[in-house]
Amino acid sequence: MVRLLDRFGFEVLEAATGEEALAIVAGSAPRAVIADVTLPRDERFQDYVRSHSIPYIVTVTTDDGVVPPDAVAVLEKPFSRDTLLNAVFGVLRGGHSPITA
Repeated sequence: MVRLLDRFGFEVLEAATGEEALAIVAGSAPRAVIADVTLPRDERFQDYVRSHSIPYIVTVTTDDGVVPPDAVAVLEKPFSRDTLLNAVFGVLRGGHSPITA
């Protein structure tokens, strides 16, 4: 996923934990966040993303976690290149609203 987005000209910053992700988003002002729902949950990270209205795309493997209620897209693995790019471009064009469960 990182290489694909990089090939399309996106700057991609990676984090292994919610704490790392919080440090990255606080220091870089991203236009979108893509996170796997199975990563350790960090309420401070999610609160920061929510309070700064950063669109949140979640990747899942079937029913393997709780999707944040303010996620703008849920991509079920394995997803295609086009599915990922459509979600990212849709978010960046502003064509998103949180998914309601």
